[in-house]
Amino acid sequence: MPLKNELVFDRLAALSSRNRYDALKKESADLERQIAQLQDAQDTLLRMQQRQFPFAVSQCHAFEDCKVAGCGKAWL
Repeated sequence: MPLKNELVFDRLAALSSRNRYDALKKESADLERQIAQLQDAQDTLLRMQQRQFPFAVSQCHAFEDCKVAGCGKAWL
């Protein structure tokens, strides 16, 4: 007769669930670490671009019709 409205405790299922939970928890921690590394890399690239932009604009004025944002001239 099939079980209805009864909870059956299966030790193997409990161990399997625990192992899956632990694996997902580890994967979550790994993904959070990767996200933090990518955010750091993005911040570094942004800072580098912000530092180089004034130099690019100043170099831009040496050329006619530069297309660098806000310069109004274009590279030859």
